[in-house]
Amino acid sequence: MKGIAIFLVVLGHAIPDATSLNGISSELMRVLHSIIYSFHMPVFFFVAGYFSKFIGDNLVDNIVRRCKRLLLPYFFVGTIYFPFKLLLSQFANKPMELLDILKMPLGVNPDGELWFLYVLFFITIVVGIVIKNIHSIHLVISLIIYIIASLFIEVSVIRSLLLYQLYFTLGRYIHEKGLLDIFSFSIIKVLSTGLIFITSNIWLIVNHEVMMVPSLAAALSGIYLTYLTSIFWSKYSEQLYTVLVFLGCLSMEIYILSDIIKIPLRIILYSKLHLYYTTIIVCTIVPILLSILVSKWIKKSNLLSLLFFGISRS
Repeated sequence: MKGIAIFLVVLGHAIPDATSLNGISSELMRVLHSIIYSFHMPVFFFVAGYFSKFIGDNLVDNIVRRCKRLLLPYFFVGTIYFPFKLLLSQFANKPMELLDILKMPLGVNPDGELWFLYVLFFITIVVGIVIKNIHSIHLVISLIIYIIASLFIEVSVIRSLLLYQLYFTLGRYIHEKGLLDIFSFSIIKVLSTGLIFITSNIWLIVNHEVMMVPSLAAALSGIYLTYLTSIFWSKYSEQLYTVLVFLGCLSMEIYILSDIIKIPLRIILYSKLHLYYTTIIVCTIVPILLSILVSKWIKKSNLLSLLFFGISRS
């Protein structure tokens, strides 16, 4: 599931005018972008929640470990990314100003893609401290928080915290209650879930805005379809399954490095040569491959491995 999600992350980021004020110029890419963003990050939060646990025991040690894994790369990569973003600001969809570096502690990173690390850290800490044994009531409360955030919260970082905690909590609930087996693969489940996913995405695409009910339906059905797809490929395509597992195991490395690698490619292919679809293809494939290669080099140093990926061998 993480392998599928990280591929979609890179693909979504490869669309060169995705954050342009004028919107995505290609109708096909606009539809693809909308579909990807309807569920790929909920998948990550769901999986993170599935493998999370109560951290109240040994609280300080648990918080320190999560700071190393999530916040250290968030601040380090954002800091080294900042001067390059400032220098190349004329080519950026969202130009950078000098004082923007001070916004990092508030969740606004020069490398805007790193918001996930910041949000995941606080969701992990809050849910891990507040909930020891998860029950249905916690899901209900989580859904209420989601609804309130959807209707009333506009600050992006706070909104993300309050929205994505639902998928994180759901993942942990399904794990603790041992409910994953009831979501086994079947044609009826695929067709019914697929219908929900397609219908909700059509609604979002046609209306050109994010709406609570179709957004939630698209995210939940997308999570489920990603799981069913993973089950299918594990049984019927060993090669593809192996590749996706490999990408999933390196999802942090690809997530951290791919956007940095993508920038010069996008400047040359899109800003200078105006090769729209070539940019999308190259900025999807090359950053993934180079991220894997560069991460191997970085991991040769314990210090760099810690700073970039939050991985400590001690």
